[in-house]
Amino acid sequence: MNKKPKKWRCYGGRNGQPGHKETMVNIRQKCNKCGEDQPNVSTSSEQTKPKKDVTLLALLTVLNIGSGYTTIKGALQMFPVPLAWSVGGVIQTLLFLSTSRYILNHAPKRRWLTILVGSTLSIYTSFFAYYEFLTSEGQKQQALERASTAHDSLVFEVYTPIERKVSNLKSEIETKELRIEEEIAGNRASGLPGCGSICKQLKNEKEELQNRYNKLLPVAKNLKSLFEYQIEGKTPKAIFETDLRALSKVSNDCLPEDPNFDCLPQEYERVLNPRSTDYREFRGKYIDEDSIYILLQPYHKIRKLEPPAIAAGVLAITLDGLIIALGTGIEVSEQKKKRKKNKTDILTLSILGKGSNFIEQLLHEIDSKNLTINYTNSQKKDLQLSENKTSYLLLLNKINTNLGWVENDKRNSSSEAHWQITSDSNSQKLRDWLINERERLINEEMKNDNKTQASKLQKVTFRLPRPQDLSSE
Repeated sequence: MNKKPKKWRCYGGRNGQPGHKETMVNIRQKCNKCGEDQPNVSTSSEQTKPKKDVTLLALLTVLNIGSGYTTIKGALQMFPVPLAWSVGGVIQTLLFLSTSRYILNHAPKRRWLTILVGSTLSIYTSFFAYYEFLTSEGQKQQALERASTAHDSLVFEVYTPIERKVSNLKSEIETKELRIEEEIAGNRASGLPGCGSICKQLKNEKEELQNRYNKLLPVAKNLKSLFEYQIEGKTPKAIFETDLRALSKVSNDCLPEDPNFDCLPQEYERVLNPRSTDYREFRGKYIDEDSIYILLQPYHKIRKLEPPAIAAGVLAITLDGLIIALGTGIEVSEQKKKRKKNKTDILTLSILGKGSNFIEQLLHEIDSKNLTINYTNSQKKDLQLSENKTSYLLLLNKINTNLGWVENDKRNSSSEAHWQITSDSNSQKLRDWLINERERLINEEMKNDNKTQASKLQKVTFRLPRPQDLSSE
């Protein structure tokens, strides 16, 4: 089934030509009565391909490059390099294409969902980049000092007592040796040389101390390299893992001969269990808990109201918010449509019959050659025109006051019904507006299923262009 070609209505009277009755003309063809072209026609390419604001597009591109840099830099803190570049690049590309209306124009809801998800991920990853920039070396130094303090504390509480015990055992052995030598040399109260009972007891005590020393010395030497190392250049996490590994090498019964001495203090035994709270507390001495679970870092930092974290969040939201705000106005045609809706003054009149017929009859009374509007004689023949006399006068007065296209002809004896068009250009503007307004009213009447009765009064709203908008064009 062939579709009927679309048509436009011509009344003539343009470019100084006389008017004629309504004639239906195929779209984009000239009227065969007056030779006029269809007014206000735009090409299909203009309708289907709205232009973009080039300056705004350039600015949007620059902002997306900046946002993409922080997005990728933030992703590098969470993912390996190839994955970080891929994730960051995809996020920012989708955000740019959707905000600049290069994709998903046929699906506005999906486009806005893409913008929402893309901007959220961009803000989230950018937070890490901004936070790192704001804290920089100061934050790193603070974290290193924290781990260094925890390391020194561990060395003092675990390794230092073992080292001190070895030193004490050595001193006691040397003391016993001196006393034994004195006993053998006779440097005692009896003055008799030789090794008596006291000398033998001292030898037994020395031997016991020597056994303890011989067992503990290798332990101390092995632990020395584990506990005493250069922490410069190491991260807090590396220091924690090294100290935990050293702690696991310390045996609680390294010196069973001395029940009063524990190589591994009791509070550190529970630290070796990763599931215990002691383990988490021990780790917290080295590493900021917020940095352990990096994906939750923004939440923890902002919850603590840290100034750098709040500033990082504001910067990330501001940049991506600006991208979205600029993207909403990237298409020029969208802005023109919005302005066009506001380029009207409203006039509501009570008329008899349809509004489209009301306008059509006024069109027939325009004499483009003499630039006059005279419907005095027609009123006697047309009941509807006569009944709408007051409404016509109100409409023409409104056009006169607001637009200056027409004026009341005071020289004519029937001046209340005889109007003069002020110029040829205004005659053209008046006819164009009447034709467009009639088209609009016909469309509205079709939507209302043509329920309007010709014999009844009804309220009809007319939309007149505003003079300031006409002057701006």
